[in-house]
Amino acid sequence: MKTVTKLSEKNLRQNRGRSILIAISIILTTALLTIIGLSCNGLLKANKANSSALYGDFHGAFMNVGEEKMKEIIVRGEIEKAGVMANAATADLGKASGILAYYDQKARAMSNLKMTGHSRIPVEENEIMAQKAFFKNLGLKKPEIGDSVTVPYRIGAKGKVIKKAFKISGFLPDNEINDLKQTYGAVVSKKFYENTVPVKKRSYSVCFKMKNDQKMTENEMEESIQDLGKALSIPERNISLNKIFIMWDTDPGTQTVAVGAFVAAIVILFSIVVIYNIFYVGMVQKVQEYGKLRAIGMTRKQMKQMIFREGMILSGISIPLGLFIGFIVTKLFFVKIAGIGGTNKTVGEVISNTPLFSLPVLIGAGVLALLTVYLSMKRPMQVAAKVSPVEAVRYQEGTGKKRQNRKGCRQINLIRITQANLARNKKRTVTTILTMGLSCVMFIVIANLGGNMNPAYEAGKDVKKGDFYITLDTGLDDKTYPEKNLNRVQQQNLMDKNMTDQIRQIDGVTKVETGKWAVVNVKKKGGEGTSVIQILSKKDFDAFVKKELERGSADYDTMKNNNGVVYLWDHFFEDYGYHIGGKLHMEILDGTKKIPFSATVVGSANGHMDASWAMTEETFEKLGTKTDLTSEIYVTCRPEKKASVEKKLKELMDTSEFYHIKSYDDAYQEVQLSIGLLRDSLYALLFVIGLIGFMNMANTLITSIVTRKKELGIFQAIGMTAKQVRRMLQMEGLIFTGGTLVIALTLGNVIGYYLFLKCKETGMIGLNDYHLPLSEILVMAGILLLLQMVLSAVMSRKFQKESVVERIRYDE
Repeated sequence: MKTVTKLSEKNLRQNRGRSILIAISIILTTALLTIIGLSCNGLLKANKANSSALYGDFHGAFMNVGEEKMKEIIVRGEIEKAGVMANAATADLGKASGILAYYDQKARAMSNLKMTGHSRIPVEENEIMAQKAFFKNLGLKKPEIGDSVTVPYRIGAKGKVIKKAFKISGFLPDNEINDLKQTYGAVVSKKFYENTVPVKKRSYSVCFKMKNDQKMTENEMEESIQDLGKALSIPERNISLNKIFIMWDTDPGTQTVAVGAFVAAIVILFSIVVIYNIFYVGMVQKVQEYGKLRAIGMTRKQMKQMIFREGMILSGISIPLGLFIGFIVTKLFFVKIAGIGGTNKTVGEVISNTPLFSLPVLIGAGVLALLTVYLSMKRPMQVAAKVSPVEAVRYQEGTGKKRQNRKGCRQINLIRITQANLARNKKRTVTTILTMGLSCVMFIVIANLGGNMNPAYEAGKDVKKGDFYITLDTGLDDKTYPEKNLNRVQQQNLMDKNMTDQIRQIDGVTKVETGKWAVVNVKKKGGEGTSVIQILSKKDFDAFVKKELERGSADYDTMKNNNGVVYLWDHFFEDYGYHIGGKLHMEILDGTKKIPFSATVVGSANGHMDASWAMTEETFEKLGTKTDLTSEIYVTCRPEKKASVEKKLKELMDTSEFYHIKSYDDAYQEVQLSIGLLRDSLYALLFVIGLIGFMNMANTLITSIVTRKKELGIFQAIGMTAKQVRRMLQMEGLIFTGGTLVIALTLGNVIGYYLFLKCKETGMIGLNDYHLPLSEILVMAGILLLLQMVLSAVMSRKFQKESVVERIRYDE
């Protein structure tokens, strides 16, 4: 056995170039498998931690329950843990608004209520904790712990305003969303709640986590919460599901695991073909040597063991190195792999703090890499074992068992010599081209997606025209604060002619366009729903709705004559029981007034609008509304004035909490970042796979030169120049490259176009119009040609270092 091992070690040293190429391929394969495994495992951990950090560590909540019912919920056997919270009062903060709420210890933990600095939870009746902005709105310029502040509040929507002096016990973290919406929450003590709110008026929300959550699917969890609510006689409207947390808490990450397994399978299959081909090509030149070993007594089993140990020795060195490289790369780039890119600070911290080391994953990646090497060697082991001593002695590369007639030529040139060499072992040539072609096919397929992801198209969904989009940020059916609903806010005339005139007067503004929304109650399957209907001109209808039509025939002129409407969320069209030609009974809300409206559904579209329905201006004018329903403003300005215009617009928007502004440039940058992260991750994976494929071509060319060293020496002895040898090697490389490009450009573009259409149907980011990814194809072709030329030049230079006599005397 020691002799077989020594032979394996000698073979590896003797064929150092081939051994290095195989080792690099194994390292890259192992590193990729490690990155895939650790990333998937990290994503599962991060998403669970992330869902808890952002959405709370609870499955659901029962809201508006009395004190007796609250106590009954807490002791239920189906519940693992429960926390109690209650809104005590609403605070009047001038332009802003706030809620005074009480949380018990478990509710604070389950909702991830965080404090800053030396803060402590309010205990006494006069203690309060909130964001600093809450206190600044009450007149404290620099609030500090221990400061006194008078808070005006009222109990219930119609309660009297009461002013009470509080002592600041701590601060909640600042939140940009709260600042934008000008709504804040404050924490008060249990004493304050019980002494302020009468027993009969007390209403609690109980957040809870169910038992056996790991044994339930997402649907089973939701059903169990609904069943528990029924058993407790809690109305369905008072049952709140924490759906995102439920999804990550119950789902073992099937989709993430499936994607990871699919990518890993591609890497393994590709690596098997490449490593096998490198072994096979290397064995061609050693057939006679194997025959001699058989002739002196080596058995078939020992022949297999010799090849097997070659692979195991290389694996023993390469796999640990690949695992280390894979772990380091994952550690360095996990935030980008996760697709966060640091755009959200809270999520970014959770992602970056995710523990990535996983011994089972590393062992699994190592075993898969070892299995890949074994499967790659299985066929070469069988070939080596079948070598006959007699057949091996008279073996010449390119000959087989069947008698072949060799075709002669009156004249020979570089092209014919190149063709003869490649035809000498057609299997080796075809396999090399196919493996390289496969990696390039994958690149072209991904390029058909990545190259067609258009940030401008995706940004246009948020800001459909102009440079700035101003809209009203309101509710629709808020029973607690009805004054914040769209129909009530519209009565404030926030986007009337006076506002648009002020915008037009801003230096740099070239165009101001407006749009109208109306709140509409629609009787549909399962009851009545409140949504928004958008009133569109013919120009905007054709631009944003008609071209996105999925079903029906929505002609603007026909619509205005027949009170036609188009549903803008085609995915839910059938779920709500709608059908083309169906009649709908609607109520348009004109402030607090309801205007009945009978409409005909003429189409369904994916219009990417903020509304659910679209109607024509002419149809809307027939309704005779009194309120100015302008709810969106598009502003176009000169490019050099964008910054100053944005500043002026934001100053105008500060006059009301309901204004919301977004710039096209910001929307474009957000989309570009998301697309860039996705595209870069895919291209990085394909680059490594392509590199493994290139190792295959390098091995083929190197082996071709080594096996023909004597032949090329004779050619040079009879007159072939060094320049001609270099050109011949370049031609061989060009044939490999050309074959690779033919496969990639045909098969890759066909599969890529089909995948583009499928992904577009699912609404994948940025996909709309298709174009051939010419720039990506040219880059790929350029890299292939450059690598091939460099490889040919290096091998030619190395070959020319030996004298012609030494090459003629060379014996394999």
